[in-house]
Amino acid sequence: MWARSSAASRVFAWGLRRKAHLTLRNARCLSSGKGECSGSSPGVMSSLSDEELVAKVRSKEIRFHELEAALRPDFERAVRVRRLVVQADMSRAPSGAQVLEEGLPYKGYCYGAVHGANCENVVGYLPVPVGIAGPLLLDGVLVPIPMATTEGALVAS
Repeated sequence: MWARSSAASRVFAWGLRRKAHLTLRNARCLSSGKGECSGSSPGVMSSLSDEELVAKVRSKEIRFHELEAALRPDFERAVRVRRLVVQADMSRAPSGAQVLEEGLPYKGYCYGAVHGANCENVVGYLPVPVGIAGPLLLDGVLVPIPMATTEGALVAS
């Protein structure tokens, strides 16, 4: 039988504690009825309209993956703006825009619990956060791809 080294056991135990902490944090956030986590000062771009934010992301004035930092603590708004940015790109794929409009919820989740820990480029949630990978070249067309994972760096890599 495989025996874990003491270092591997410590890493494994830390991972279990971290997962329990994030689960508890998300439960507290959801029980508060907010899609955001309180306690942070407003982000530098929070006074802009969604349309202005989309324009800033498209012009690369705000980086796609930095919307949460720019809009802190309103992480749900960051997800909404990110969805607006990718919606036009996804509409080039068959039923791509429908995924964001109808099939993938985003309201009422505590994105502060996963920000910087579980998923990058979040556009909604399932039992795990969903981020956007790509765009990837599919049949000669660059298409952003929704990806569900609990490994944050996986989506962006």
